[in-house]
Order: sequence, then C-alpha cells, then structure tokens
Amino acid sequence: MTRFARAVARICRPDTPAPSRRLPRRSAFLSLPAGLPALVLIVLLAGCGADPGPEVWVIGLDGADWDLLDPMIEAGELPHLAALRRQGAWGRLRSEPPLISPVLWTTIATGRSPDTHGVAWFMTENADGGMVPVSSAQRRVRSFWNMAADADLTSGVIGWWATYPADPVAGFLISDYVGWHSFGVNGREADDRGKTWPPELMADVRRLLPGPADVPLAQVAAMVHRDPAELVFAADADPYAHPVNHLRQAMATSRGYVDLALTELERGRPDLLAVYFEGTDAVMHLFGDHQPPRQPWIAADEFAAYRDVVAAYWRWQDALLGELLAARGPATTVIVVSDHGFRVGDERRKEDAFHIETADDDHMLDGIVIISGPEVRPGARLEDADIYDVAPTVLHALGLPVGADMPGRVLTAALDPVAVAARPVRSVVTWETTPFAPGRAPGGDATATANLTSMLRSLGYIAGQDDGGEPAASPAEAVNLATVLLRQGRAREAVDRLR
Repeated sequence: MTRFARAVARICRPDTPAPSRRLPRRSAFLSLPAGLPALVLIVLLAGCGADPGPEVWVIGLDGADWDLLDPMIEAGELPHLAALRRQGAWGRLRSEPPLISPVLWTTIATGRSPDTHGVAWFMTENADGGMVPVSSAQRRVRSFWNMAADADLTSGVIGWWATYPADPVAGFLISDYVGWHSFGVNGREADDRGKTWPPELMADVRRLLPGPADVPLAQVAAMVHRDPAELVFAADADPYAHPVNHLRQAMATSRGYVDLALTELERGRPDLLAVYFEGTDAVMHLFGDHQPPRQPWIAADEFAAYRDVVAAYWRWQDALLGELLAARGPATTVIVVSDHGFRVGDERRKEDAFHIETADDDHMLDGIVIISGPEVRPGARLEDADIYDVAPTVLHALGLPVGADMPGRVLTAALDPVAVAARPVRSVVTWETTPFAPGRAPGGDATATANLTSMLRSLGYIAGQDDGGEPAASPAEAVNLATVLLRQGRAREAVDRLR
C-alpha cells in the first residue's frame, strides 16, 4: 500500500499500529495530508471495509525434499504441511549448482544468478586476504524485501542467509547473525551492531531467542535414543563438537524464530514476511545417513541412537509451521520453498567415502514449492518451476511488477485463471534503477567467524585446523562463480575467474 492508503487504513482501524518503521503510535488523523477536504474524508471512511492489500509470506525450509516428506505426509505425520499442500499448488523446485545454501537463498531472494547478485560461498575474502562469513555486503542487487521497500511496502525478514548487517527496511529485519544457525551467535554477544533493524529489536531477540541449553530435554529425547546424561548440552569451546549439540542449536534457533515472528505480527502485519529455517538441512547432514534401512558402514549403536532423528525433527518442524500458519489472515498468500533436496533411501552414498571437496554431494537438485492463498488453484501441480521463479512470484503476489532482467517467471500455473485475467503479470525493465548500496559490516565479529568455521567443519564443507581459528583461503568462491559462468556459455569470463 502507498503511504496515503496506509493513513486511510489507520483511520478505519485506529487500533492497528502503522506497519512502517517502528515509531511511537500516533493518531491516524495526524498522518493524513494537510487540508484533506471533509467530503473526500467521508468517502474514504465509507470504504473502510475494503481489502487493505495483499499479504505475502515466504517460508524457507532448507533442504526439504518431497522424496523424504511424501511418505510422512501419507502417514499423517506432517498435518500442517499436508494441509497447506492440499489447499494450494505444489511441485518440485529445480535448483542449480553450486548447491550451497547462502548462494541459493540469495538467488531465491533476488531472482538473479550468483554472478549478478555476488554471493558465491559461505565465506568471502576480506581486504586483508583473510576469510570472513558471507554477509549482505556481498550482495550487489536488491532482494524482494528491498523491492517491496522501494514500492513503499513493509517487510519482516527473519534469519535469511547473508542478511547481516541488517538492511534498514520499512518494517523489521532479524539477520542471520542472531541465531545459532550457522554462526553460533545467540543474540547475547556484546557487539549487537547490525544484527537487527531497527537496532532496538535486539531487546526482543535477547528475550525470545532461547539458547541450546534451554531446549527441553524431553524434546531432544524424542529424537535421539541416548542416555539422558548424554543429551544435556555441554558448554563446549566448539559448540559443534557433538551432533546432539548441533541439533539443540538448530532447535533453539527455529523455536526462537517462530516466537519472534509471532511477536512482531502482533505489533503490526507487514506486507511481506520471510522466515528461514536452517535446521531441516542440518539434521540431514548430521543424521541423514542414519535413517532406516541401516547402511553397512553405519555402526549399530549409532544407528540405534540416531535412526529416528530426521523424521522426529520434521514432525517437530511441522508443529512449528502450524503455530506460524495459525497467525495468517484469510487473504495471506503463503509460499513455502526449499533451496535443494537431499539424497534419501537408496540414493544415499553406499560407503563412508566422504570428501570435503564434495560435501554438498548429499544435496539433490529438486527442492519443494507450495503456494497457498486466495488466488491459488487448490491441487494444481507446478511443473518446471525453479529457484529463479520465486522472486517474480513473490513480487506478483504483492501486486508489484517483475523485472524484465530476472531470468525467472511468475508461476501463474498456480493461480486461478480468473485472478490472472483480473490482475495480469506486469513488468518493468529493472528494479535496479539506482545503485544498490549493500550493508557494511560495522566491524569484524571474531565469534561469528570462529563459530561459522566450526559449523562448516561439522557439516563437512571445509577442511583445516580444528582450533576454531580462521580457515585458510579457499578457491571455492572463484570455482563456484566460474561454474555459473560456464553454464551461461561465458567460458572466457569463467577462465578469468580462476586465474
């Protein structure tokens, strides 16, 4: 909605806080243009029952794969995901190499390829030649929440990859530096600069984001069949030294993200809400090989302890999804996506032949997509959808035009033809009409760097020393960009990247 429409909406619903920047609540009449004629005001008040505008939620479930989820849905184990799929359109979402989470989630958010958006790996080289965690400073183009802001819409973003330092959006942004996801920074670290927008939102993070030790032991015991003494979180120098520790970190972050989302929704409903969950990927890396049937190279005691973790975690995640979905409105469009799938069942590696260089080989190209909302055709199957289609579809759902320079398309196959005819897809040449100014990290965060390094080692993405120090420079970033350029037929540029 425009600022003018928002002012009218606040007249109609004076109890509703202005969903733009987090300012003290004011009288709605003070927000109206000066000198508004009384007759016009009466006409506007007569339209108070009108739809205040579309509301779009994007929910990211890292690594979600229908080959894993379909049997659970059929068995009635994931009721909320099943209902969302039944009520909406769904299908597989094709990804592309490199199957690396920060790369793919930035592609999803921007609708642009890595060579354009600038994020190519978990780490990047800083000015001193050292390796630091990828951040919003690497992103060179607008995300869909930036585009929403340019159109005077509000956004709420929670936990999305490469969002630190937080963009100053109209609404709120809780960056990936506050949760245990990836960085091991729990929101209680001394240096809070850049972790949220607005900065005072860190007070909510400290209050609502639990630590791993706060995860109820009963919830962990429902997933892991170990002696209870082994399940107690050990405050270790390396928080990723034990897979159960890592599991508790994922649970703490996911629980906290839902509580933060629900709290912010009570204060004001943004036009766009984007919430990302990393735990669904972590549990597959940590415990996917322990799923039944047992593989010969998995020790019997480990199989007994961890065989049910993945399924139990997904049941728990589905319950969190249900809590979040209970807060949606009747006009909310919900888009659930994953960045890639996973090898499951007979597709899993047949021996303990793990190599650091190919850690993402456990990933598969097909993720998931579900679109549910008032304009969606229930039961529609989406064919040939890919990660480049998400941003255009989000923009259209918000009532915004799609950039002609975006490779993807709006997934109109999900929509009722009547709705498409009434509101056809619009386009603009580009959303990059002015230079995009990415965030700038307010300073190095040694804790974040050390914990990201430990996390990447625990999941198998990097090799090197185990003392938590800075990893050695890696060619992965250049190789990943070269891979993208080769796929586009730009061989000369790919070679230049590798020099």
